[in-house]
Amino acid sequence: TMLQKVTYLNDVQAQAYALHSPQPILNDIITTAHLQPDQGMCVIAPGTGLGGAYTNDFGVVIPSELGHATFSAANDMEEDLRNYLAQQLDNVEVEHVCAGPGITRLFEYVFYTHPELHNTTNHKIANKQGYTEVARSVAHNVDDPLCNKVITTWINILARVAQNYVLATKA
Repeated sequence: TMLQKVTYLNDVQAQAYALHSPQPILNDIITTAHLQPDQGMCVIAPGTGLGGAYTNDFGVVIPSELGHATFSAANDMEEDLRNYLAQQLDNVEVEHVCAGPGITRLFEYVFYTHPELHNTTNHKIANKQGYTEVARSVAHNVDDPLCNKVITTWINILARVAQNYVLATKA
C-alpha cells in the first residue's frame, strides 16, 4: 500500500502528541505532574532553540515559536542582562537566554559583571571554545559561585517562561 498522507512534525509537536498516548513514557519520569490526558498540557524544550507546543482538552496539538518571544526582564539584574545582550543582538529573544548558546551568554554576562566571583575554575571556563563546552563546564561546576549564579539565573528565567506559557495556553 502507498502512503495517502504525510504530516511533518517538529520534535516538540511529537512530544506533545505523546502526552495523549494511553501510557505516556513520561508518567514514569514525572511523578508529581499527574498528567491528565483529558486536559490541556504543554511541552517546553530548551535545545538549539526553545520549542513549545500545547494540546487543548481534545488532544489537538498546537506548536508555537516560543523561543522567538521577546525576552523581558523581571528584575534589575535581568534588565542589565537584556541591555548587555541588546548590544550584540537586534532583538533579544527568550531563546537567546534559555536555549542554544544561552548559558554561554549568561556565563559571559555574569563573568564580566561580577569580578568578585572570579577564581581559577571560572577563568578556565572563560577560555573554553564553543558554547557547548562552556555550558557543559558550567553545569559540571555548580559548586563554583559564578557557575551557580549562571545556572540559578537560567533556571529562574526558564521557569518564568514556562509559567507564562502555561498561563497563556491554559494548559
